[in-house]
Amino acid sequence: MRFISRRIYYIEGFSLIELLVVVAIIGILAAVGTIGYQNYIDGARYQTTTVNREAVERKVINDSVGQEAGMRDTKTCYDYIEDDIINGNDNIHDNAYDLNNNTSWVNGHQTREFEQGQHLIYCANPGETFDPINSAIMICSCVSVEGCISGGSICPNPVSYP
Repeated sequence: MRFISRRIYYIEGFSLIELLVVVAIIGILAAVGTIGYQNYIDGARYQTTTVNREAVERKVINDSVGQEAGMRDTKTCYDYIEDDIINGNDNIHDNAYDLNNNTSWVNGHQTREFEQGQHLIYCANPGETFDPINSAIMICSCVSVEGCISGGSICPNPVSYP
């Protein structure tokens, strides 16, 4: 009786199935991470837009107090918005959604349409003197990808001096 001996050689490494499973797992983790990161970025942009709007709300209230105390020039509400909000305060005019867009504030007396990340601001009575007691200023923020019309955006209560 003769015994035939065979040597079986094993190649050390990974099989194709094992590699495919690892690649699939990495793909799933990358997809979940990308979605989570995008949600984080969207939340940060929304929060920045809200903070910018609230900063101007505080400015309007402070200017109202200054107007009542006689420390500010008397001007119409429209001129106040155009001079002090639209053309002034460059440090709070950043558009969180479009870093190349320098027009974060839109005068609501000229248009009611504005883009994502922009703010629309207008007076209840634009031709009257900016009066801290009777003036009401509406500030709306757009966070919609399609853009906004003043009725379909985030518009909190009008800002006025209490």
